[in-house]
Amino acid sequence: MRQSDQMVVLAPNVGWQNLPLLRMLLVECGLDLPVVVENEAALAALAETRRGAALNLDSVLCVWGEVGIGGGTVSGGQLMQGASGFAGEIGHLPINLDGERCGCGAIGCLETELGEESLLRRAGRPPNGGRAALTELFADAAAGKPSVIDALAEQGRWLGIGLAGVINLLDPDVVVLGGFLGEALPFMVDTMKAELDTRSIAAIRRDLSVVAGACGSHAPLRGAAEMAWERVISNPLESLERRMFVSELA
Repeated sequence: MRQSDQMVVLAPNVGWQNLPLLRMLLVECGLDLPVVVENEAALAALAETRRGAALNLDSVLCVWGEVGIGGGTVSGGQLMQGASGFAGEIGHLPINLDGERCGCGAIGCLETELGEESLLRRAGRPPNGGRAALTELFADAAAGKPSVIDALAEQGRWLGIGLAGVINLLDPDVVVLGGFLGEALPFMVDTMKAELDTRSIAAIRRDLSVVAGACGSHAPLRGAAEMAWERVISNPLESLERRMFVSELA
């Protein structure tokens, strides 16, 4: 998501590229109202920093797992954007030289080893099973089913490999895992830590916490609310004027 013009530069899992989403929303709404568009993983990071597992921490990495793997980074209380809006995209970190081609077009992205489809496939489930398949998988994990435990352990290994490079680069206070990754953490933690222990700087990992998010599946929505509220607080007069305008239209 490029914030300078609110352009969706690339969203491979939904097939969007160079989509002028802001302009489309403004036309559809038909009102002179402020519209802000942001990546769901970045919004989850904002929610966890303001209200959740990373409350009041200065440097936060949030890794969000759904169909794909997204990332959001908060530094000094603000979301990091990057030149084209791709800062924090840990899902497209190249980690497997001989890996599969990712939806983004690159080869060996973390998403190809850690995403929902890879987990379901490793556990011998249909890769397009969606939320229902994940719910069943985690129930089987809780029951100790060996094939599922092994699949989650392998996921943890790839997570640790991916996180090692990022924490060496960013040195965050905490890594928050959201979406299905938060649910999977108890089953991935040992193999994840084993990789971190061999691949990350000791001084960084010694003080680092990797935790499940506290805002649940609605973290991106909560982050969007936080973003809207911050806009109100930063300029309450503008918000009041717009509210009066909408009331007159009604």
